[in-house]
Amino acid sequence: MKNKIWFLLFIFTFVFATEKLVEVKIFNYEDISKISEEGFTIINRQDNSLFILTDEKGISRLKNLGYFLQVIYEDYQKEMEKYNLQYPSFQEVLYQLDSLARNFRGITKLETFGFSGNYPIVGIKITDNPLIEEEEPEIKITGCHHGNEKISTVICLYYIKRLLSEYNENPLINYLINNREIWIIPILNSYGYVLNRRYNHNNVDLNRDYGYMWAGSGNSPSPFSQNETKIMRELSANNNFLFSYDYHSAASYVNYLWDFHPKDPPDSNYIIYLSQRYADSTYGSSTTRLMPINGYDWYEVRGSSQDYLFGVFGTLAWTIETQQPASQIQIDSICLANYRAFIDVLTIMKKGIVGKVFDSITNEPIPALITFYSPKRWHIYNDPYLGDFYKPLPEGNYSIKVYSCGYHQKIIENIRVNPDTAEEILIKLIPNETPLGFAYRVYYVKRTTSDEQNQTLTTDCLGLPDSIFYSLCFNGEIVLEVDKKTPIRDLEGIDFIVYEGNDGVIESYDCYLSLDLINWYYCGRGLGTQGFDLNNTPLDSAYYIKIVDMNSGSNTLPYAGFDLDAIIYYIGEVGLAEKEIDKKVYKDELRIFNYLGQNIKNKRIEELKKGIYFVKNKKEIKKIVKIRN
Repeated sequence: MKNKIWFLLFIFTFVFATEKLVEVKIFNYEDISKISEEGFTIINRQDNSLFILTDEKGISRLKNLGYFLQVIYEDYQKEMEKYNLQYPSFQEVLYQLDSLARNFRGITKLETFGFSGNYPIVGIKITDNPLIEEEEPEIKITGCHHGNEKISTVICLYYIKRLLSEYNENPLINYLINNREIWIIPILNSYGYVLNRRYNHNNVDLNRDYGYMWAGSGNSPSPFSQNETKIMRELSANNNFLFSYDYHSAASYVNYLWDFHPKDPPDSNYIIYLSQRYADSTYGSSTTRLMPINGYDWYEVRGSSQDYLFGVFGTLAWTIETQQPASQIQIDSICLANYRAFIDVLTIMKKGIVGKVFDSITNEPIPALITFYSPKRWHIYNDPYLGDFYKPLPEGNYSIKVYSCGYHQKIIENIRVNPDTAEEILIKLIPNETPLGFAYRVYYVKRTTSDEQNQTLTTDCLGLPDSIFYSLCFNGEIVLEVDKKTPIRDLEGIDFIVYEGNDGVIESYDCYLSLDLINWYYCGRGLGTQGFDLNNTPLDSAYYIKIVDMNSGSNTLPYAGFDLDAIIYYIGEVGLAEKEIDKKVYKDELRIFNYLGQNIKNKRIEELKKGIYFVKNKKEIKKIVKIRN
């Protein structure tokens, strides 16, 4: 028993060794990439100094790499504990959330999303009908990715209290709550909050664990390796968040995209405008005042929350860095300044293009991918259940393509967006007589850190083939998912095709399939555009496709790695299969329509050619897919 105790003490000491805050002098930006690739945790940059959390071994490594440094805090955790007296305990936070939810039952819903270690992750949904999904723009506010950055939790609690207390008194707040869906998670890293540690129970930096341009920083062993980031991914996948703000400390920045790369996204000008607008609302003093800063220009981060939310879902996402003072007066002033900015964000959420996507025959909402091609903007998705979508945009004309599995794509040109208004559009998609599915969404992207030359966009490998592609980088990989309602199925012959973009070189890759992201099955090696058969795996269907570059090219070239244009597959039985039709439907009142809505007379179903049809009796319309003549 004694030996076991000593062993456990050794493990605890090894994993949670005393962390020091050190200041490291750098000479150029390449030093930031080099230090990041070495696995060090950078928490701030000021001019030519990086502030890094590390231990004695890390200090020796930095010196061996040739860097001059000085220790700022010998025990960073102990130093941070000096601020604890002004911040609520974990139990106090839970009590406040429970009390607020009880006192405002009509406009709140308290949820436990899961656990961080043994501690619950709790959030609150604020809207006028919290138990009903409505056509409203949604926003997510998150505190404490890092457990010792406790002012982020206090800011979240302040937002909740002000919104709820002013609902019946302030007409603007009443309107915003009635017409928005607001999700606030005060503490994501509950374990770190309780122990006053930056990292979670597995010693992982959660803001390096997200799956967009993941590179293994912050002790993260794989994309979405931690329960906390998995929970955030599911929350984002199940809700169509328009805006997201993650609160951190201790700097004074409105940190905007990208964190991982020097090339700005297509929406950059508008993102910078919104960043400056947020910063302008934090006027007051040097304690409250924030400045916009590009994440990569500050210091490079791989696997961050804001890059993931925008890169995968098109959510406009920021990291807000505030100071973390010990004075209650200063804490209150920071909360108030950010609340002004938060309310301003809520008021502008429906500016730009607002729309809905329907099936042209049934008038039912269908899930869709909305891409913006002129001018180029990042893609978004609609709500898969209600069909509504929102894209904040400045004044201008925009052309879009709308995709949904099993439907013809639709192009809408020159949609006019006027200043500070919303242009509303209704989009009806026509079912495709030869239904095709496609890679619908990115799940994660792994890419080496030496990729500054690669300026291709992941959004360009979604949807149907169009000769615009995303380059994986040398030995990079990407996992794509399909619409869960129309999985890839094992039919006769080739089941899906991987399309290569043309960069002048035909390149090779390995292809894997999965249903659960845990068990992966090798489907074969491809060279250029190639078809694959599920019959080569134990699976009869799949939701996820992983493409791994086989060491193609060099990262000093702009199109290194396999160039992925699109993945398409053949949809088998969707909707109601012919054999499942109730025999009673074969009565005189039965009417048959083709995918264009044209009535087909004097034919029975078995006489029709393969394709999509709709049968209508007195009560309802049912979809039929004939998969053979």
